[in-house]
Amino acid sequence: MQQIFFHASDLLIGLWRGDKDILDEAIPNANKFVHGKRLQWGRAVIAYLLGLYQLAAYTWDKELFQQLPMPNHKSFSKEYAAWRNTQTIQPT
Repeated sequence: MQQIFFHASDLLIGLWRGDKDILDEAIPNANKFVHGKRLQWGRAVIAYLLGLYQLAAYTWDKELFQQLPMPNHKSFSKEYAAWRNTQTIQPT
């Protein structure tokens, strides 16, 4: 449980702050965790957080977001993300 917290918090902090240094370490560590032999729900939580690409699209300025590579994970739809990035995001 504690490992899930560390990976999740590192990903969220890196995305929210737009901190490349944190993300450079957090993303590979999270990917390693997701592909490891952990509880399935734990892997699912971290895989979901890796998909927070759209949060970054919404909160970061356009120039910074364009520097963020799309996640390379089997559950991440690059085609949908590319389409979504062309749409105007309306706050709810």
